[in-house]
Amino acid sequence: MSREYCSNLIQLSAEYYLNSNSKIGLRSGFVEISKDKFIAVGFEKTKVAKDWEGTDYFNIIILTKADDQQYYIGKIEHPADIFSPKYVNDDMRINWVEEAIQVTDNELMNDLYCLIDSRSEYTLTIHDKPYSIYEKYLCHSISVSYEIWENHDKSKIEVSPFLIVRCQLSSKYFAEALDYLPMKILEYPINIYSLFQTSVFQYRPFKIWHGNLTVDGIKVTLESK
Repeated sequence: MSREYCSNLIQLSAEYYLNSNSKIGLRSGFVEISKDKFIAVGFEKTKVAKDWEGTDYFNIIILTKADDQQYYIGKIEHPADIFSPKYVNDDMRINWVEEAIQVTDNELMNDLYCLIDSRSEYTLTIHDKPYSIYEKYLCHSISVSYEIWENHDKSKIEVSPFLIVRCQLSSKYFAEALDYLPMKILEYPINIYSLFQTSVFQYRPFKIWHGNLTVDGIKVTLESK
């Protein structure tokens, strides 16, 4: 990895991502997932847009544990537009929010930028009202957070399998293009598993993490030796 350090990994509930068939793929062969089924994810920006017409790229960092008690790390690079509102199903909870994008305790990544110039059109239904969005020179400034699900056992903290994305819409050409929208910030969930690119543990090579690792509840800290 270009930067073997990430301070904001979050431990996930393994039941949503790991099962008896899960294996950790290596460049040659596989290793078995540990019986305690540990998995954590984090994000890091890998490429910054060179100008306003560009798109940022980021890695989803995946950390898991094998039967040999070693921790293994892998990464998958995505363009920022994978968090675009067009990838959200209309029946999910999409909301307009008034406040600006701000850093929160649950934030995993912010200041992620992309320009959408696909000339595509799609409809989002928000509070039973359809909004038609035409993506021509429409810029997105994105932040990504995790959410905690309520549990009957208050001593157990569970991270939701959905990320909370806040997407600020703006246009570099025609300001009036967004005037019909009640607000210009959308909040919606994205399934974490969708970033894994299907069977990540069988088709994506991992390597042993040789650095320091600290687990504090759901927070996981990695630091190079």
